[in-house]
Amino acid sequence: MKRLFYPTIAVLNRMGYTKKFTLLWLVSLVAISVVVYSLFASLERVIQPSQRELQGLVLIEPVSRTVQFIQLHRGLSTVLLGGKETMRDRRAAVEREAVEAFKAMEGKLPTGLVSSEDFRSIKANWERLRKEGLHWTVTENFAAHTRLIEQIQLFELSIADDYALILDTEITTFYLIDTTINRLPHALEHLGQLRAYGTGILARKQITEPQKARLNALIGEFDSTLKEFKTNIDKTGRYNPAVREFLLKAYGGIADSGRQITGLVESDILTGHFATPPDVFMNMASAEIDNGYTQMYRVLLPTTKALIEARIAQAERTLLITVSGALLLFLLVVYISVSIYYAIIGSINSLVHSAHVFAGGDLSQRINIGTRDELSQIGDSFNKMADGFGTLLEARREDEARLRATLETAMDAVVQMDAEGIIIGWNSQAEKTFGWTHEEAVGRVLSETIIPPRYREAHKRGLELSWLPAKGPF
Repeated sequence: MKRLFYPTIAVLNRMGYTKKFTLLWLVSLVAISVVVYSLFASLERVIQPSQRELQGLVLIEPVSRTVQFIQLHRGLSTVLLGGKETMRDRRAAVEREAVEAFKAMEGKLPTGLVSSEDFRSIKANWERLRKEGLHWTVTENFAAHTRLIEQIQLFELSIADDYALILDTEITTFYLIDTTINRLPHALEHLGQLRAYGTGILARKQITEPQKARLNALIGEFDSTLKEFKTNIDKTGRYNPAVREFLLKAYGGIADSGRQITGLVESDILTGHFATPPDVFMNMASAEIDNGYTQMYRVLLPTTKALIEARIAQAERTLLITVSGALLLFLLVVYISVSIYYAIIGSINSLVHSAHVFAGGDLSQRINIGTRDELSQIGDSFNKMADGFGTLLEARREDEARLRATLETAMDAVVQMDAEGIIIGWNSQAEKTFGWTHEEAVGRVLSETIIPPRYREAHKRGLELSWLPAKGPF
């Protein structure tokens, strides 16, 4: 196992502790940076699409308002062409509102969408409808309005595609977006067609079998779309109970409005009673349809926006917490590493200082690092070594003391010298024999003091032959 670390050990053995810890910090920083970047990239894949979805939602309301006014314009045009001249001024007023809504929609759309072929076709058809619509038959006018509304709704779906609204990854917002830009607009379009058909029939007070079939089909389509709408609301509320109450309330308002219109169509128009004045039916149906759009603008779109914003905020909080945590973790690693570095360097400096003092001859020096790591074991070993040297030194001193006592009491002259022939020992008998005091003899060259000149050369050669390599007294 240890062989696996040999290359790193070989490199680290060539580095001081400062470089070792610097390398550790760099590796830690790189590792933490990689983790943070990976998380950042992952969260960006949530944040960026969600922010784009918010941009797309901003465009849904002006498009829907345009459809809302064109639907009303269709109903009023149908009644006017059916012979109800009292609707002319109201139709003109609604047309002006529709023009303003169209301009507002065009002003909010990005340049790429405004210049697209689909939008240019929508704009051209709307201008043609405004200029020529009253010269067409009721059927032609109704069909032209309906085709234009279908174009705008398809254009709305293309906006949803461009801004990834229908690709939302969270099931709650997915069903809510599908309800807002698909299910509800289709339900309101069915009601809008019922309004136009019903008002025209009430104005003429007669209904044909194809018209009955068409009204029944519209009622059936509305009921089917309303069921899909309810299914989406239930799914959204199931996965996000916090918004369930608001959404069910919105659904209830839209469903009640739809039943008001379909109920009146079934009870008064399909039965042939025609008791409701056309303008009363128009106003009642318009109020109920407007209520449906109000639920879209005040509940569905804001709720969808709030859920997406909450998702972005959660991702940003997660990113902030993670980055902060990683930074704190790195700072903690640096803090602990620096502390370890100074602890090790302090222990090493203590060892070096004690070793220098010990080398200077002070064998009383002891190491007290104050730690429980491996360096403290080195200090303990050093102290044991110092104790051993102290014991040896004390034994030597005792031996020297005994030797000096022996020399002092010896009957013969005893002279000690080192390897260079310098006198280092001179007992009292030597003083008597040679006439030199201890102070006068120590430090002098033996051959220049007590050895007669004629024997000095022989004495020197004898020393060279017999002296051991190690220095010391003989």
